[in-house]
This record gives sequence, C-alpha cells and structure tokens, in this order.
Amino acid sequence: MKSVGYFVLLFVFGLVGCSENKTSTLRGPVHLSADVTVHQLSAQEKSPFLSRKIQLDQNTSCEDRIAKMVCLSKNTQADFDRDCEFGHVPAGVIQKLQKIMEELPPVHRKVFCHLDRIQLHQNIFSIGYATQVQDEWGMPAGYMFGMREDVLNGSGKDYFSWKEQLNFGLSDPHDDKARVSPEGPTVQVEMNSANPTLLYVMTHELSHIVDMLNGADNIDYDKCQTSPVHNYWKDCPVPSTAFNSISWGPHMTVIDDSQDVDWNHAEMPDNKYFWSASHPLYAKFCFYFCGGKTLPPNDVQASYQELQNSTFLTSYSTSSPMEDFAEASALWALGDSGRDLGIVVKDKAGIALFDSRQQMLNPELQSKLKWLHEFYNRGNLKTDAAVN
Repeated sequence: MKSVGYFVLLFVFGLVGCSENKTSTLRGPVHLSADVTVHQLSAQEKSPFLSRKIQLDQNTSCEDRIAKMVCLSKNTQADFDRDCEFGHVPAGVIQKLQKIMEELPPVHRKVFCHLDRIQLHQNIFSIGYATQVQDEWGMPAGYMFGMREDVLNGSGKDYFSWKEQLNFGLSDPHDDKARVSPEGPTVQVEMNSANPTLLYVMTHELSHIVDMLNGADNIDYDKCQTSPVHNYWKDCPVPSTAFNSISWGPHMTVIDDSQDVDWNHAEMPDNKYFWSASHPLYAKFCFYFCGGKTLPPNDVQASYQELQNSTFLTSYSTSSPMEDFAEASALWALGDSGRDLGIVVKDKAGIALFDSRQQMLNPELQSKLKWLHEFYNRGNLKTDAAVN
C-alpha cells in the first residue's frame, strides 16, 4: 500500500494541459495540497476495489449509487481505508448525502454521482479531502473523497473559524474539538442552503476531482531546475492556458513541505512565490503543517487588507494552486447556480474584514472568473470518474 502526500505543498500534473481534456495522472515526486492525496492500491486492495466499482457502475440512479459508496472509517489519516465499513451507514446519513447532491452545481453533481467511494471519518486532521486512487502502474483507477462525519451530521463545531485561526497560531491543528479562540478571526459561510457548511465542503473537494480529471492546473515538471540537497524545484514553467498561470506566475518554485526544510539555507529560494515580496503577510498564511511558523495575532487586520488587493478569493486559496482552483471553483460554481455564497471573515469585535462577494468585484479577479466561466461552460468537461 502506498499513500502519497497530504502533508506537502503543491501539486504537479505532469504534462497534461486543460485544453486536452485528458485525465491527469498524479506523478512523482507528487506535490499535493493539504487535502488532496494519492493512494496506490496494493495487491490485496485492488480486487475488492475494482469489484465494488463494477457493482457501482451498474446502478442506474445517483441515489442508489450514493447508498452503496458510503462507508465509515476509523482511520485518522486522510487516505483510502481498506477497512472502511460498508453497509453500516445509518439511513439518515445516506439521505442527507442524497439531498445535498441535489444542491450541488451541475458539473460537481455529475462528478459526485460517479465517485467510487465516500469515506466518513470520526476524526481526521482536516475537514475533508479528495483522493485519486491509482493502480499498480500509477494510473488512475478511480476517485473518492472523505470528510469528518460530524460535518454531515452537524456537530456545532465551527470548523471554518478553527481553520482560519491556524494562520495566527490561535487554534490547534491537533484539536479534535476544533476549539476557537475569542481573540481570533471568525468565518461565516453565508448561503441559501439548509446546510451551507456541508455544501461548501463537498463542492470544494469535488472541485479537486474536477481539476484532476481535466488538468486545470498544470506545471511542466520535466523542465524544472532541481536542488540535489533540498526538496525544491525552481523555475518550473506554467503553460499560459493553465489556471495556475493567473495567480502563480509563468514559473513556479515547488517546495516539498513534508521535509524539514531550512528556509534560511543559502540554496533555498528567497520567496515561496513571486508575489511574496509585495504581499508579505498573506504569503505567510499557513494551514495544518506550519511547524510553529504562524503570523502573530496583531497582524490579523493587516493580513486581510492585503488579501483584498490580491487575485485570491479566500485565505486558503493562497496555500497552493490546487486550493486556489478548488476555492475559486466552489465560490464561482455555487454562485453561478444561484446560491448567493459569501465567505465572510470577521475580527474579534464582529467587524467584517473580508467578504468573498466583495472580492469577486475586484478588477484583478476578473481574468480568473472569466477563466472559470469558460472552463465550466466549454461543453467537453470530463465528469466521469470511472476508469478511463
């Protein structure tokens, strides 16, 4: 069994561009965002996985497929769980998934209805994640996503504020209660949905799968400069037609944060991203794996003022190209389907610091929104997550 990468920073799509309409194989070294993983099936896992896939593909309705692809996992890792229990999911849980399916944007609904698995966890480090399942040759065998079970059931935990406060060291990434500090920023997901948190989380994770199926993000890894000492790759060309060319530049430095990287080492690049110098605060936003390197709480207001003058729609968008695409896709697609979605960040006094709806009016964002409009309306998007 081989699992790669929920702890690393960026994702490399090989050489497949979005214009080719081909499924992207996540290749190694694979650089993923915090909530995207790759799982290569072991010999023991392959047969039951493919057998269940065949059974799922025989279902004629999305509702039937949902009922058969949900399982309960005791694993605390955001990864494919060979022991995930099918057949023990309460009927009420399945019904909630079937109902929320109807609220998904059209493309995301199609992807959701062709997934191979939904894993519900009692506890994982993140809120949710998406996974490409690969065969023994590293080719895509299917797709799945997982999330905390209480996101579906409604635990009352303020996951979005907990996650936002990680940037400022005010919440604990290992806290399974997701406690929030009264001193930090809070986040509200405003949307005309009975369960806005669940709908947003699912649309975000499904956007990762849309990305993997269609190669929205693209880096020509073979043309990068590499370091023989440290795990980073410099001057990686980004095709001008790729989504990540908009906010991440024509060249990228790709850094493997799973390693103990010495940022002060002479061989390391001065900045992670080309915009680090002009946006020094939000360039330091960090979720989950920060090694104690977070912004001080007194930088909260200035950080969001800086973010307002950027090409990013949320703070999480700044963490990697894949998260940029997933966040922008969720906001654009849910808004386009009439959900009137807004991600609002407030300070400890309840005063709004950042509103994604206002951010979408930013002139610097228009090229990104135009790209998303053309991408989701081009007519040949791949939404079938079956084996190709």
